[in-house]
Amino acid sequence: MTIRNTVLLALAGLAWLQSPASVQAQAPDLLNERPCGPDSMTGPLRYLIPQGAAGADFRPSCRCHDKCYEDPNSTREQCDLKWRDQMFSACEGSRCRFKCRLVARFMYLGVKWFGEDAYAAAAAKRQTGQ
Repeated sequence: MTIRNTVLLALAGLAWLQSPASVQAQAPDLLNERPCGPDSMTGPLRYLIPQGAAGADFRPSCRCHDKCYEDPNSTREQCDLKWRDQMFSACEGSRCRFKCRLVARFMYLGVKWFGEDAYAAAAAKRQTGQ
């Protein structure tokens, strides 16, 4: 098993542990309610992506990350590192800083390794002016 496959399995396990206690029916504005994760992931699958950990809320940093990708003056690496640091900052007030930072690190690695398509989509969006 490769390291990437191991990380993906770990991410899936963490997402399952972080999922809300009662998953409600899909809200009309699911992307706004659950901004963390690729825009292409819709419906119930969206609930697999953690929106925070141990009491920390990652949603503001995920929204900021999406806006950063759309900024023509920012590189992908700058956006990803800023996002990671914002999630780590959110972990400072969490119930378990270690668990929170672990979830944040796995999310960051997932975006670092598999976020090329999301960045390319944001670049295309910039060029068309949408």
